[in-house]
Amino acid sequence: MGKIASDKCHKWVFKEPSECDQSISNYWQSSFDASPVEVRRIFTMGLPSHHAGQILFGPNYVYLYFMMGDGGGGDLYNFAQNKSLLANFAQNKSLLAKIMRFDVNDIPSESEVTRLRLWGNYSIPSDNPYIEDKDLKPEIWALGLQNPWRCSFDSERPSYFMCGDVGQNDYEEMDIITKNGNYGWRIILVI
Repeated sequence: MGKIASDKCHKWVFKEPSECDQSISNYWQSSFDASPVEVRRIFTMGLPSHHAGQILFGPNYVYLYFMMGDGGGGDLYNFAQNKSLLANFAQNKSLLAKIMRFDVNDIPSESEVTRLRLWGNYSIPSDNPYIEDKDLKPEIWALGLQNPWRCSFDSERPSYFMCGDVGQNDYEEMDIITKNGNYGWRIILVI
């Protein structure tokens, strides 16, 4: 079905229906039925390759974290650092090359989704670092990653949020992810 994150009551599934689309959905399955039923689509985004896509709940199963790659090709448009999807379309902010954090338990009204230009059925945690920043999407927790593909919270020290990120042809890296962190992809590795 896809990559799965679980809280105490639900399964949250990240799947790629096609090469150019991915989504996070909440599924419910009764003990009598082997086929899970999609209850709610949380997030859907079309994108090219190099899209990471891991999801996991943070400590205490409160917020859902979603890792997104830069789209591939060496990040020619510098999505990792640019605040807008394309320089001339600032209202169309990029979520590529970012780690996002969602509150999937507090569902906003349709007018709130429209007002905040959210990508799905989730709310923004009040302590997300860019909630007041007009140039970045409020979903963003950290940026400047190329393709964060395997992440985890340390069970002994839950403030340690670690992610493996691919390198550009030479080496891979391991990052300790922090709120508002910028991990330097493309400005550090590309000359």
